[in-house]
Amino acid sequence: MVWMSSFKPFLAVITYPIYLKIADKGKCELYFDGLWINWKKGLRWRKIALNKHYKARFEAGTSPTGKTCIAVEISDVKNSVNIYVKTKNIYDLLKNFEPYFIGDLPILPEEGGFGFVIEENNTYGIELFRSIIDALWNTRENNILYKKYISLPWDKVALPEFKYVSIFSDEDYEYKKLIQKLEEDVIYRLNTTTYLTKDYIVTFRHLDKYKKEYTIFPLGYTVAELVTDKENLQTYIKFSGYDINRIKVETTQWIDEKEDTYWLSKLLVRFVNYKIVNDYKIQNC
Repeated sequence: MVWMSSFKPFLAVITYPIYLKIADKGKCELYFDGLWINWKKGLRWRKIALNKHYKARFEAGTSPTGKTCIAVEISDVKNSVNIYVKTKNIYDLLKNFEPYFIGDLPILPEEGGFGFVIEENNTYGIELFRSIIDALWNTRENNILYKKYISLPWDKVALPEFKYVSIFSDEDYEYKKLIQKLEEDVIYRLNTTTYLTKDYIVTFRHLDKYKKEYTIFPLGYTVAELVTDKENLQTYIKFSGYDINRIKVETTQWIDEKEDTYWLSKLLVRFVNYKIVNDYKIQNC
């Protein structure tokens, strides 16, 4: 579906702090015609079409310095643009998008991010931003990241056969059929040793060349957390739960900090923790 805006195209000139020194007259231009996002970076115009495959991700809430804002990154295979709005009206502007699709840590240019900044009192800038958000919603089937989001079974209650963390070897005969079934039910792979099914988070490690040890975390009874190791400057996901003897079990999985992988890891954390809030209540009501 191609969506066209009902308003006349207009031009909004907004400061782009990182490019002030090289852009003409210290300004960059951002322009939206209902289908194409166009912006001038220095002397060169760039554009992204919303009727083709693109990626759009959102962060909204309180920034590291306590400012309430929305950050949107939109990209295709060639270009990427970041747009920030300083506003307390977050939920009105993003009301069409599900809360769990939206991250919670926007970082403004003055805090280390980069992009166009729209101040709350910039009426035309807010109108432009609202029009872009409406277009992103109406073309969401082209948003690769949104398609990843809806591929997760948010609305299906997880029904794990066991409600405790289970650890076993792939040499255990009684578990061979379970492993085969889990492999057939994979919804998303975090990496080569961790994957998600509709009922479990599954991780494994190689004990030797031929033997694997599996740790299976039931959804609805598992907590996920994204942790940054500041000393080694690496990020990992930590999954934790309790085994049949009520002993706490944790595993950590290092993640690639490339933007898509990092974003998808944050999405997985939100999904796993949502299952505690939603599915656990349903299973125990």
